[in-house]
Amino acid sequence: MLDDWNDWSDYSDLHFFRKEGHYLGRGSLLNQFKRWFLKAYTNKAFGLSGEDYAGLADWLTENGYPTKVNDIKNAERSDTKLLPAPPVYLQSVKALYKLLISKYPTLLKQLNSH
Repeated sequence: MLDDWNDWSDYSDLHFFRKEGHYLGRGSLLNQFKRWFLKAYTNKAFGLSGEDYAGLADWLTENGYPTKVNDIKNAERSDTKLLPAPPVYLQSVKALYKLLISKYPTLLKQLNSH
């Protein structure tokens, strides 16, 4: 029952954010949040190194977020906007958010400021 509520909540949040002009891409909030991070990484934003695409893809995949080097390259070319940063309080992105800040603590300040 909680999973159903979380799914509905994420769906509702996605609808709201799209209406406000955020998360305009396709896919779930989680996938869009991941693309946002990859875009930030490839653009060396927020203190991220932007290097070692293969290492990043392996690390994300090992931690349950299947990622290919081409996903990272595609994020670099995407129209994803870096600001405003996406909200990290949403149920569907919390686990990825925690994983990312464990390795990239410079994201913490950026993501908590929005």
